Amino acid sequence: MNTPCTAKKLLFDVDEALEEILGESRSAAQEARAILEHVLKTDVVKILADLVGNPSPEQIDKIREIVDERKRRKPLAYILGNTWFYNNSFFVTDGVLVPRPETEILVDEAVRFIKSHKKHNSVEIKVLDLYTGSGNVILSITDECEAIIGTGVDSDKGAISCAEKNRTALRINSIDFRCIDTAEFLNSISITFDLITANPPYIPTLDISSLQPEISLFENPRALDGGRDGLDHFRILALNAKKGLGSDGILLSEIGIDQKEPISDLFSGWTGVQFIDDLNGIPRVLRAIP
Repeated sequence: MNTPCTAKKLLFDVDEALEEILGESRSAAQEARAILEHVLKTDVVKILADLVGNPSPEQIDKIREIVDERKRRKPLAYILGNTWFYNNSFFVTDGVLVPRPETEILVDEAVRFIKSHKKHNSVEIKVLDLYTGSGNVILSITDECEAIIGTGVDSDKGAISCAEKNRTALRINSIDFRCIDTAEFLNSISITFDLITANPPYIPTLDISSLQPEISLFENPRALDGGRDGLDHFRILALNAKKGLGSDGILLSEIGIDQKEPISDLFSGWTGVQFIDDLNGIPRVLRAIP
């Protein structure tokens, strides 16, 4: 990355540098695009078409700093302060769970349920989002569907602050966020919701240290750690989420790999339990009827 150079050449240089870190060309290309679009305040189409002026020395230095931080395996979302999820850019701060592409399956299922529910019910749909993190799930649902009111719950103050910032950025006024423990909230709940969504910590404690460095070294363990077997928070949901659901309500929750069978057992007292697969045929979302 020596000056002077074109934005297009810089894009390829960053891509090459990131491939040495990530070892996967597709991820490297996506991150290189995100870095240059962020710093140069333009889009990759213009960069590839040579419609962007040569980057300034200051911009090149900034890009070099970002690449150096990635070499230390800090997640790009934390470096840039945002990440893309379900059609919108979300603010993400250090220690707040970075939204994952697989969580979009949860949003898809929630949107599908709400739109089907509205065919038979014209009133507002009430949504409760547990372990809300940056608010990406409930805010994405609300952005896709009309007449949604709801609450996002998380025990981490930093996550709630981030969620409120995202709510403001997306100009969504019908969702409020509360900093409270999930079990405590469910035990004290006084109203019912049409839909409860959840993306709980589900990684077994001893597995966290073996995850990729971006996760094991930088993400908040509280947002990852599901206890010895990864199922602690599903026990909370199975025991307590029913009281927060109306007669036609459902629970949708993301689950971890190989957790379908034990979670089925935990929810054996519910009326109906189904699982939605990802594109690789792996069960990723629990759909439970109380």
